[in-house]
Amino acid sequence: MSLKMRYYYIVGIWSFCFVLPIMMGCMREEKKSSKDSFEMLYQQMEQASVESPEQVSQMVDSALPSLKDSMMYYRLLFLKVRGYFLSFKLDSASYLLDKVTAFCDRTEKNKDVYQLYALIYNARGNLFVRTSQIDSASFCFQRAFEYASRGGSSYPNQNIIPT
Repeated sequence: MSLKMRYYYIVGIWSFCFVLPIMMGCMREEKKSSKDSFEMLYQQMEQASVESPEQVSQMVDSALPSLKDSMMYYRLLFLKVRGYFLSFKLDSASYLLDKVTAFCDRTEKNKDVYQLYALIYNARGNLFVRTSQIDSASFCFQRAFEYASRGGSSYPNQNIIPT
């Protein structure tokens, strides 16, 4: 092997070793920023759902088909539950809660699932309050508290459905 070939070979290896970590770091930042942008969108939609639940429901419908992450999908679906609740469409809210619950039941348990369970039980408790089923509401609120304790508080706003 000539000296010139050896030089290019060594420079190539060093370049690869230098560029690979940079590329990996950029890819990792992209994943993080994708999750961060979802969180920002989620928070904005959550705040807007109080004033215009119908509009947020339409936004959720348009966003759901493009999501590839199941947790993000079902968290957005939960925003529809909130919209239905605020629009007094309690049957529709209950139906979607069943779908979100089924997802949590079949998913490996982790902090995100526990937090989603906490939101589900809080919403169910509020549904029971609206229908004057106080014992059932109390049970659901207790379960919501237990799941929230397991899940920590990484979601910025756990106050999803007001009573």
